[in-house]
Amino acid sequence: AFKAAFDAGMRPSFHNDGSVSPPIPLLNVQAAITRQTPSGQTHGVDQIISLDDALKAITINSAWQLRRDDDIGSIETGKLADFVELSKDPYLADPTKLAEQVKVLGTWLNGRKVDLDAFVSQVEALPVPGAAH
Repeated sequence: AFKAAFDAGMRPSFHNDGSVSPPIPLLNVQAAITRQTPSGQTHGVDQIISLDDALKAITINSAWQLRRDDDIGSIETGKLADFVELSKDPYLADPTKLAEQVKVLGTWLNGRKVDLDAFVSQVEALPVPGAAH
């Protein structure tokens, strides 16, 4: 009930449990602004939120919940240069196709571009807790 949360003055954020749903933030945005399932069914029309609020949920609101909004979550003087480069302005995309029309082209952390292939390789190399070695 994202709209109800925003209307109540709360700061909802979007996140994923990677083992349950894919960690695709722009798909979360698409679902929140359309309330459509992958099959095209619409649920909870009264909970549709604006693109502005959905983008807040994946940026500044997420940073606020981590108690990091003073140094991440928005582009401001004095904050870390953490941001993503998008293939298209999300405000120009078809809301029902936002996740396929807008792609993340690059990620910057503290002003440096992240080599995503190297990052994924490093994560994949980490030992799995509780797994037999």
